Amino acid sequence: MPDKNSAGCGSQELCIALDLGGTNIAAALVDASGRMVCCKKTRTQAHRGAQAVVADLVSLAIECSSEASRLGAIVRGVGIGSAGQIDPESGVVVSATDNLPGFSGLRLRDIVADATGLETYVDNDANAAALGEAWVGAAKGCNNLVCLTLGTGVGGGIIANGSLVHGIRGCGGELGHMSINFDGPECNCGSRGCLESYVSTWAVEKRIKALALMRGGSWKAIYNATGGAVKGLFDAARDGDQEAIELADEVGRHLGFGVASLANALAPQMVVLGGGISQAGEILFSAVRKGFRERALLPLRDAVQIVPAKLGEYSVVVGAAALVWRNGCAASSD
Repeated sequence: MPDKNSAGCGSQELCIALDLGGTNIAAALVDASGRMVCCKKTRTQAHRGAQAVVADLVSLAIECSSEASRLGAIVRGVGIGSAGQIDPESGVVVSATDNLPGFSGLRLRDIVADATGLETYVDNDANAAALGEAWVGAAKGCNNLVCLTLGTGVGGGIIANGSLVHGIRGCGGELGHMSINFDGPECNCGSRGCLESYVSTWAVEKRIKALALMRGGSWKAIYNATGGAVKGLFDAARDGDQEAIELADEVGRHLGFGVASLANALAPQMVVLGGGISQAGEILFSAVRKGFRERALLPLRDAVQIVPAKLGEYSVVVGAAALVWRNGCAASSD
């Protein structure tokens, strides 16, 4: 986790980094080494509409700007990691998720730039997470990597030769919607057999709920576990529940199959797994590596590193800061 310390900035150069998610909005001041100086959060309250959410986002950015002034620091720009498919060239939200209704077509970059008077850069939140991990996280110094964010959905970011892969209209890196089974379960995107339909929080919880209704017993306890059903599953597996071990292994192996497909196509040096499910630890990662070895090309089986993310809840914020320092302020970070 980045060091958060608001003391002694002097004439330091900082940027404002924003993480716009469906649940929370986070804002931070981040220096050119990736160190967070302060961090502020608020609930997204998407039910209030896009205009109200953006107003809250801008308000946090302005609070950070005021804090920088108080510290005598120079603010060099604003970086935003946002949920949804983002066109980084125009700063427009091409397609919003259901968690941010009304955001499709929103000119997010221009709105924030006009409100703050600062150069602003916007990218998808999973892309930002990949940048953050490559900058100061688990993949520091790695120029070829894939980052998967395992949460309610499955986000992805690809960095090739040091640059993010955006594809047309910023829609590259939707790795959760890579199909690993052509007649598999229906996904929220309308397709079938997507990686997300096997390893996302919603997919695993759906499976646990079905088992709780059919079998009861320990599955009912797992479904109602403190911290959520997914945490309950991996906790039960660690405690030796054989049925929980089997399902946890299945989730991990499916994730490993997806990672193998990505590795076979991209041959990254490293695959970084972040988000809530990744916090299950070695009981997940051992199954992922097993699935990976079953499906990866022989030369890649021992060459591709599969590691947990390091930055945790701050990966998007730190990656949003990287957008500023990489795109607009390279000279300032030398």
